[in-house]
Amino acid sequence: MYWQRFEGSRLIINLRLAAISALLLLGSCGVVTERGVYEGIRANQKAQSPVGAEGATTKQMPEYDQYKKDREGVTNR
Repeated sequence: MYWQRFEGSRLIINLRLAAISALLLLGSCGVVTERGVYEGIRANQKAQSPVGAEGATTKQMPEYDQYKKDREGVTNR
């Protein structure tokens, strides 16, 4: 009887540990970053923009790093 109680509590601990591990691992999969949002908007804009005569799209958004640099320059003034 002692062993059955010990195995049951050990099972509960293992299940709790597995649940916590799963939440921590899966929780980080859905992280939304500023870069991801910006790049998604940039990709949509690039796909919908008309192609110019030379094959270059007109008025493209800059890379995220350039956008961030420009934005930091505006907020630090």
